[in-house]
Amino acid sequence: MNYQELITDIKSCLISKDYTKAVKLSEQAVKKEPKNPEAYMLAGQASMALNDPNRAAQFFSDLVRLNPKGDCFFMLGQAQAMNDDGMNAISNFEKALQKNCSIQNKGLIYKMMSMLNVEMGNFEDGLKNIENASMFISLDLDLLKNRYLCYAGLEDYKQAVASCNQMKLISPSSYDAYSMILEILLKLEIYDEAEKELSRARRSVRPLPLAYYNDKARYILASGTKNDRNNISDKILKDILEVYSSALANLYKNTTDFDAVFSVFLRGVQTYLQLKDSENALRLINLMWDIPSAFRRKEPLTEFKPKAEEELEESYNSEFFGTISSMSDDEKSENFQKAKKSLTPLDKIPEKQNEHKNIPQYSLDIHQKEIIWGLEISAYELSGDYENMLKSAERLQGSKNISNNYLGKYYALRCKKLLNQENWKKNYENAVGYWKNQRLENPDDLLAMPYEIRCLIDLGRFEDAENMIERLPSQSRPFFTQLLEKEKSESE
Repeated sequence: MNYQELITDIKSCLISKDYTKAVKLSEQAVKKEPKNPEAYMLAGQASMALNDPNRAAQFFSDLVRLNPKGDCFFMLGQAQAMNDDGMNAISNFEKALQKNCSIQNKGLIYKMMSMLNVEMGNFEDGLKNIENASMFISLDLDLLKNRYLCYAGLEDYKQAVASCNQMKLISPSSYDAYSMILEILLKLEIYDEAEKELSRARRSVRPLPLAYYNDKARYILASGTKNDRNNISDKILKDILEVYSSALANLYKNTTDFDAVFSVFLRGVQTYLQLKDSENALRLINLMWDIPSAFRRKEPLTEFKPKAEEELEESYNSEFFGTISSMSDDEKSENFQKAKKSLTPLDKIPEKQNEHKNIPQYSLDIHQKEIIWGLEISAYELSGDYENMLKSAERLQGSKNISNNYLGKYYALRCKKLLNQENWKKNYENAVGYWKNQRLENPDDLLAMPYEIRCLIDLGRFEDAENMIERLPSQSRPFFTQLLEKEKSESE
């Protein structure tokens, strides 16, 4: 097959989205004519489609060497930007502009440069590049989001919110703008306006994403603890549970996003643990092991009845009362009573059933399993079920994640102490030696010392623990000092 035939086949592969074959054929074409730039360009484009910007950058580097035109430098810069090589990307974008690349690419260059500026914290430059981009391409959601991030980074919150309002005009049903505004309002502790922003989202966004419920929970926590950040009352926690109960009802009705369902159950378990309610925490943990079955049965998060479609009710009420806003009070009362009599009772009308007949296959990944084992450790400790706690800890200590591995190791030791198993003290002493070696051999291992301290406290070696606590960063000391004092008082 000659060079031109290969090029024709490569283009056909790109059209049919067979990108792997396109790269393979491009490599053959390069060998036949190593000084012809077209094969390098097509290979780079196919690599980008395969989400391999590192390989694409290599092909585009050869391309600009053979064909140093503006649009070629643009392609190289784009690949480098996607490969987290921001400085070289900006350098090649500037070369593309100097060499007069196409107008469309100029707009994209300024847009991507603004994104890189935001990543690097160069917010003033980011705003300039957004302004430059708008001269060549229309302001889109990405540019407006970048503008929000720049103004927020510069603490010009009024302009940041104004950018979000423009996002709402472009995409009124998207939740992103509401969430970004809420971020600012919570930061500024303007809680009355934050509540109104959540109401505005409820009226406009359908269906409400999980992010809305996460933000509502954040609002409840922030506004409820505004006078004392460390005082999270049971009422606040129960209000948060009610929010996630509504979130779960929404997920059951509108989606088969099992990762989102898993996330809601996770939030529920964490909140129940804060409430010291091990029974409900363990109930949800058991459901997390089989999300599809829980989804089919529509297992509830709490005993509270979720406010089903509360946002729709608000929207409908708003529309109804808006039509009579110009009436006098007497007219409103009279018309409302007439309207009320004409309404058909809904209590006996069945809800529309969304059976989700084609429920997809779903299995937990190792990260999710390790999250559940960690939750089980906390819940079983709270309930005093140390046998099951030990089983979960032993599973977790096999993790390849160093944080989870250490957590499992420590709680396996603690369980054996709580169960008063034979040789538990010897196992603790061995663990002290293990974590000491870990921190000496690897000074970057910042987790080893805290676990060594916890073992010393559990062994009753309070003086050794106290000496090590003094070597911790100042922000870490209060937790371990409190733990030490508690163990001291209980041992007396």
